[in-house]
Amino acid sequence: MPTLEYLYRGGRIGKAKALFGKLLSIKPILTTDEEGEVNTLGTVRSLDMGLTTMINLAKNFAKTKGFANHYSLMGGHTIETMRANMDRLISSLDSKELVGISTIGAAISAHVGPEAFGIVIGEKIDI
Repeated sequence: MPTLEYLYRGGRIGKAKALFGKLLSIKPILTTDEEGEVNTLGTVRSLDMGLTTMINLAKNFAKTKGFANHYSLMGGHTIETMRANMDRLISSLDSKELVGISTIGAAISAHVGPEAFGIVIGEKIDI
């Protein structure tokens, strides 16, 4: 997430945490567990470091879980402003690993902001 603004507006974090996060340029890396609960995997101070961390976490997670390394990228509603970051994520994954690219839904965007983006990892299911 490029900013903590939407977490603050939505009541997910307090005013002090939002202020210090803004001053220190903190960008959280979030995950969801099997029950759908949101947890913080870590925090970084730049989008560049965030991308590197996300890529490493995604690859390690897929390897640990034994998934066949199938990823899907999700971008916010203002995906054009995140194009360079999405391109970097795409280039870091083998083309056979990338299943698709989609936008984040409005409900999630309302909580994390329109410029948030992420990687979805799971087994590929052919329907």
